Amino acid sequence: MMIYGKNIRIILGIIIAVIVIGIIAYLIVKYIPFGERAKFIGTWESEEGNFVYTFFSDGTGIFEGIFGEEKGTWEIKDGKLIIKSDGTTNINEYSFSDDSEKLLIDGITFIKQQ
Repeated sequence: MMIYGKNIRIILGIIIAVIVIGIIAYLIVKYIPFGERAKFIGTWESEEGNFVYTFFSDGTGIFEGIFGEEKGTWEIKDGKLIIKSDGTTNINEYSFSDDSEKLLIDGITFIKQQ
């Protein structure tokens, strides 16, 4: 009888450990930028000065343009920059310069601000 109770505790311990590891992995992927996503973090101003985009590591952002300032969210999906704000979704082509100090979004060049 004691062996059965011990096995249940071991199985429950393993299940709890797997759940905790899964939660930690999810939080790391969501809130700690890495790879291509990490390059976006910070404030970017267009060369013409018409736009200022600020990308935060939690996937939120502030997008300033000729129509004012909008708060929203952003993500990288299937090699595209997706910006959602004020009920609209914009899917953008993008590329970085070799030193990641310039960002081209749909033909507009942004320069990383310090």
